[in-house]
This record gives sequence, structure tokens and C-alpha cells, in this order.
Amino acid sequence: MEQKSDLTNADYNELAEYLESDETPVDCMDISEMDGFLTAIIIGPEELTPDQWLPILFAEFDEDGNEVVLEKTEKYERILQTIM
Repeated sequence: MEQKSDLTNADYNELAEYLESDETPVDCMDISEMDGFLTAIIIGPEELTPDQWLPILFAEFDEDGNEVVLEKTEKYERILQTIM
């Protein structure tokens, strides 16, 4: 049985481009990494909230544990909605 997705090619392309853009930290996941990461989040034994996994996806902490602040632009909000 085929499942209908609300994600359009344009949404997917915008998401992929955003993840690899200068708007995100250098260590931010790319689209393939995000796909595997979100799959693990969904099928994992414990339910995690977006507050727990979004900082990992967007690499919001550097190697020293310092917070990297993403600019919460309209585009960021649109990307967040696409991911959710």
C-alpha cells in the first residue's frame, strides 16, 4: 500500500539546500544523514521530543559544547515545519 506524502519535490529540494547552506553550522546534517537520523528517532525504543533531537540535527553545539545559535528566520521556520 502506497503512503501519500505531503512533501513536494520543491519542499525536499529547499530542505536539502538549506541543510547545506551557510545559514546552518558546518557540522549540520545533510539530507541523507537527516533521513537516517529521523528514522532512528521514529523507530527507537524511547520517544524523544523535538527539543531533544533538533539541536543534534542542526549541530547547534560545537565540539567544545558551546551553543551555536541559528537565526530563526522565516525560512528556518518553514524548514522546521517541513521536517515536522
